[in-house]
Amino acid sequence: MKKLLLLTGPILFLMGGPKAQSITEARKMMYYERFDGAAHQLQNIVKADPANTEAWWLLTQTYLRQHKINTIQDSLQYLPAAAAAQPFALCIRGQLALEHNQKDSAEAWFNKALAITKEKDPVILLAIAKAHQDADSGNAQYALSLLDKATKKDKHNPEIYVAEGDAYRKLQDGGQAFKAYQEALNQDSKYAKALYKQGKIFVTQDNAEQYLKYFNDAVAADSSYAPAWYELYYHYYFRDVNKAAEYLNHYIANTDPGVQNDYLVTD
Repeated sequence: MKKLLLLTGPILFLMGGPKAQSITEARKMMYYERFDGAAHQLQNIVKADPANTEAWWLLTQTYLRQHKINTIQDSLQYLPAAAAAQPFALCIRGQLALEHNQKDSAEAWFNKALAITKEKDPVILLAIAKAHQDADSGNAQYALSLLDKATKKDKHNPEIYVAEGDAYRKLQDGGQAFKAYQEALNQDSKYAKALYKQGKIFVTQDNAEQYLKYFNDAVAADSSYAPAWYELYYHYYFRDVNKAAEYLNHYIANTDPGVQNDYLVTD
């Protein structure tokens, strides 16, 4: 049994509703790893407002999670030239360069974004740090230096501490990663993503007692957090088919509908 694979599909640009509300909804969907729904919401925004570079950046992140690197490059032809020099747009270019192992080019794009924001915008600092975390050629130590600056500007944002934990995990430092995820929980005790990430540390150690604890804590904190439901399903798939079915039902109830879910039920 393999882990869940995200499906790819045609990219449709549709008309949408109020952009501020839509971006909030899209960010929420991305938090829950509902990338199809988030992409649809963001496609609406960039169709109605092509100069909204924050929406473009977020749309790029959904495509990356769906393994659609080529789609990012193709879709950027719709980005207005006047918006191409904005920090989010520069971050997109930098991330694409990193994904293609073009480190010098990536650095140039990111440095432009940092210069425009004077390294004081925690959102841009976080964006660049995440780009370095995601790409195989990314520099996790550099990501940590950016996140340190971000926390000084936005001390109570759990997302920044989770990103810090992810950077430590890339450096194979599980102890520091765990502490960073715990700091995210100190800011928001219901931040299920941090509990889920703590559980993933113990998955790498094959410590079932601990990872089950944290995955169960995650769904107790937020019953809509599908990634933790999936991990519980996956654990019991090999051990207890009835429990596996129960957790799979919770997972499907909190994810975007798709053929992959049908496959899991049939399997």
